[in-house]
Amino acid sequence: DRNLWNLKPFTTRDFSIRSLADRLGDLNYLIYVFPDRPKDEVFSKYYTPVL
Repeated sequence: DRNLWNLKPFTTRDFSIRSLADRLGDLNYLIYVFPDRPKDEVFSKYYTPVL
């Protein structure tokens, strides 16, 4: 069962606070991104390191 989600537009200020990759990483219900690649495989190199 697949669902399609979209994100609302963000402003430059929003991205200066938290990156797009980190925002996508926060979405537990987002598992895959097009074309059927795991979200973490695609974006993990852009996540902010956890201290």
